[in-house]
Amino acid sequence: MVENQLLPFAFEAVYNYIDTGETGTKSGEILDEMYFPISWQTFLFGDGIYTGKDGAYYMHTDAGIMRNILFYGIFGLLFIVFGHLFYFLKPLGRIFSDMKKEISFTSVNKLLFFLSLLLYTIVLQYKGEVLLFMPIIQVMLFYICFSFVERSREI
Repeated sequence: MVENQLLPFAFEAVYNYIDTGETGTKSGEILDEMYFPISWQTFLFGDGIYTGKDGAYYMHTDAGIMRNILFYGIFGLLFIVFGHLFYFLKPLGRIFSDMKKEISFTSVNKLLFFLSLLLYTIVLQYKGEVLLFMPIIQVMLFYICFSFVERSREI
């Protein structure tokens, strides 16, 4: 089961690269199809519709950024992104103020950690709704960022 189902699913991109020289995956191709052209009005202001009459996501897209744009428009998506950035303002501010005094291996590691976390959550948003949406992600980000700020205050 592991060799025939789990590994081919988990490492589909690697297997495809070995076989064909391309890293594409079936789920990646399906995800790309969920991003499609829309009207300027929908892009700017959204349609305010989250699910269709059939109960599926509006316009049958499961892609996070596309769902946000279809519902809120670009302004709503920007609001979500800026709201998400508030988690990172204090920790990054502390790190940059420490780096102004002295650049150390520890401060660079902290900076890379928080930037990686920010980039990772934004990449996850491309796949599905994560930013200001998934409670477990919000709790983890709050805990990580708040505890970092509190701990740096003690030191």
